[in-house]
Order: sequence, then structure tokens, then C-alpha cells
Amino acid sequence: MSLATLDERVALITPAQFLAADGTTWKTIATGGAAGQRIDDVLLSSNGAAAHVVEFRMTIGAISYQLGSVSVAAGAGYAGTPPVQLGATVQPTNSVGWVLSFGASFQARVAVVMGAAEALDVVAFGGAF
Repeated sequence: MSLATLDERVALITPAQFLAADGTTWKTIATGGAAGQRIDDVLLSSNGAAAHVVEFRMTIGAISYQLGSVSVAAGAGYAGTPPVQLGATVQPTNSVGWVLSFGASFQARVAVVMGAAEALDVVAFGGAF
């Protein structure tokens, strides 16, 4: 099977939401299945009153590899403001998505705890091979 751009066989949308109760705990956004998985892009929105930094990593086996971080502005994705597109900020130039081998996981966390009434949404789009 080819690993050509957007060669997914089953579409997947995997969301995660960060609230105050989550603290700064890592959340798994996607885990590579038996044939692998690609995350084509990730959109981030926040209803918070302040910007929040979201960190991303890939975990393979027992080792985690930091991919980078992105600042999500207050109100991003709300009231006509576009969400933050991870592929336009963290992804290497001329790359399309992140490929996850079997068992590898793509994870995210907020660097600072969310406020009491705040929510930050992370929605990954991609598919399984």
C-alpha cells in the first residue's frame, strides 16, 4: 500500500477538549492502528479570555518526542475568528500531515491550566491506511 499524500482508506476525525479540571495532563489525540494512520491537520479553537500554549508530541514505545508548540489566541475559532491550523505552524515545510505507525500516539496538552469557564478544542483530521 502506498503512503502517497492523502491515501487514507478510512476517514478519521479525533477530537479532544481541555478544561480546567484536566490540568496540564497529556491527552492522546490519535493512535496508529494496525496499518498506520495519518493526521492531515489539526484545528485548535479556544473560548478563553487569554491565549494558551498547546504542546504536541509523538510517543513511540516508551519514548516521547516533542514536535513543537503553538499559541492559540483568545477567542480563536469563535465569533468569526479562524481557528489555529497546526499544519501551518508546527509542520515541516512541504509536508502533509503526520504519519503514525502501529501503536505510535499523537498527544497534546496545554502548558498552563485553563480558566474555570474556558475550553480549548483540538480536532485532528486524517485517516487510517
